[in-house]
Amino acid sequence: MWVTGDGKFTTEDQIRASVREHTQADGRVYVGSDSQLCGDKCTFSTVICLHGAEGQQGGKYFLRRTTVGSANFRNTRKRITQEVSDSIDIGMQLIDECPGIRIEIIS
Repeated sequence: MWVTGDGKFTTEDQIRASVREHTQADGRVYVGSDSQLCGDKCTFSTVICLHGAEGQQGGKYFLRRTTVGSANFRNTRKRITQEVSDSIDIGMQLIDECPGIRIEIIS
């Protein structure tokens, strides 16, 4: 489930529409992921940030959090690999949807 920067739920279709509009205004798109272990759970967070469009002040972002059991992610290398994979998956989807997108994957 994705949420906007102001905490409202949003859909992937709405995010794609925002990214297309942002890209048409010559904006940049950044995608990044992180994780945190807490007890027997591991939370992965992925963010899509829209910044630098013509006439834009500030930015806009969308956040997704997923919580899973930590047993498979106690190893830092596995966790970081999952973070990078999540970011690349989202980035590739956006590239497919928005030809000419100026995107940066942050890991």
